[in-house]
Amino acid sequence: CPFHGKIVPRDESGNPVNQEDRDREAKKQFEKKEHQPEWQDPELMREVEAATGVDLGSSQYDRKGKRGKKKGKAKKKYPNLTDLKQEANTSRSRLGKKVFNKTSVKRVVKAMNRIDQRKHEKFANQFNYALN
Repeated sequence: CPFHGKIVPRDESGNPVNQEDRDREAKKQFEKKEHQPEWQDPELMREVEAATGVDLGSSQYDRKGKRGKKKGKAKKKYPNLTDLKQEANTSRSRLGKKVFNKTSVKRVVKAMNRIDQRKHEKFANQFNYALN
């Protein structure tokens, strides 16, 4: 196969049928073990992570035990479609962010309470206005 290499006939359990192919595969496995320390074996690391619950970084290794490249921002699947869940960037929404900001609402409430207090102090001795 031009993409995957030589096609090796195998039995039901997945082992090569020919002795030469078995020897070659065993040699590849041995060379792979030499280049990679045993503690970096991704299967072993996943088992230890599952037992301890601590992330040891096994996700950075692919199935062959090689370190994967960190990728940047993921490419959007359909870049020209509009995201309906995203808030519209309109003048109303931009003003709403400023007006309904937590600190600005507190400032307005404080100012209105101060105005009500002054009104109450001004008409405190008059019965009609004291109850409002």
